[in-house]
Amino acid sequence: MNKKLAKYSKLSKELNLLCLRKENITRKQLSLGRIECDLLQYLNELNTAVCMNDIAEKLNVSHSRITRLIDTLEEKGLVERFASRRDRRSWLAKITPAGEETANETINDLIKIQEKLIQRFPEEEIDAIYEHLLLYLRMYNDILNVKQKKV
Repeated sequence: MNKKLAKYSKLSKELNLLCLRKENITRKQLSLGRIECDLLQYLNELNTAVCMNDIAEKLNVSHSRITRLIDTLEEKGLVERFASRRDRRSWLAKITPAGEETANETINDLIKIQEKLIQRFPEEEIDAIYEHLLLYLRMYNDILNVKQKKV
């Protein structure tokens, strides 16, 4: 493997590991699992009651898994569940104010990290660093999209 390829492979791996590490720290702080965080973020973005079957489909997990996740989040006061008025067989889930606060905490934590990062960058390079990272991410995404179509 040539030196450039090795450098970029290492960079990609390190970026991935940093993101995973940040996610793990946040989840530990909130006492939530990855899928619980994803579920809270999804409900927070929608900000409305959602059919649990739709949640299962969106998060690509089984209905029974969503039921267990909602049970856990309901016990923690982050989500509420209730029967649909249109279809008594259907159950809906909605994020609570405490759940919104928890979901927003993850966003605010990310913003604080970014602020600290930007403060460490040389002022004259901040925009260039952003543009180069954006270009890298776009190219990476394009390549993954092509690869995904082949699967």
